[in-house]
Amino acid sequence: MLSSDEKLVSMSLQAARMSKTISNLLEDVGLTVESVPLYNTSQHVLQKVKVYCDHHSEAHPAPAQPQPPKDKLEAITTMDSWDLKYLDDINAEANQEFPFSHVLELLQAANYLDIPSLLDLVSNYVAKHCLGKDVDQVRRMFNMQEPFSPQEIEAVNQEIEQRAQLI
Repeated sequence: MLSSDEKLVSMSLQAARMSKTISNLLEDVGLTVESVPLYNTSQHVLQKVKVYCDHHSEAHPAPAQPQPPKDKLEAITTMDSWDLKYLDDINAEANQEFPFSHVLELLQAANYLDIPSLLDLVSNYVAKHCLGKDVDQVRRMFNMQEPFSPQEIEAVNQEIEQRAQLI
């Protein structure tokens, strides 16, 4: 596979077929795994995808996520130990200013490459880390700025109070 930074990432055919996007390119266009252009994904992220696909395409099929899960909280908090270590290791590589940057890049790649099991896994991992956090903590996790100035927040709060008095 050819990454956005024009680096080759090799992957077995069996592992590559976990991606519906790659499978379609292989079948419809007749490309080989090595020649699949993936210009939306860097080599660093493709290497992470490769590790996941190699692991789950061989002796360890991805655990099935019930669709929709019977208990959403259980689906978020229960993960295979290999998968959890895999994501924790990726998350540990990110810088402290934006701790989930690598995980979010992996999430984008899983979506672009259409790998449902990886997309579910990473989504649940992110959701698990958001549990019990307030809005400000989640903003810090994802390096998001407050969308409103303190004056705008105060104006909205005053309007809410005024409307509440009318009721």
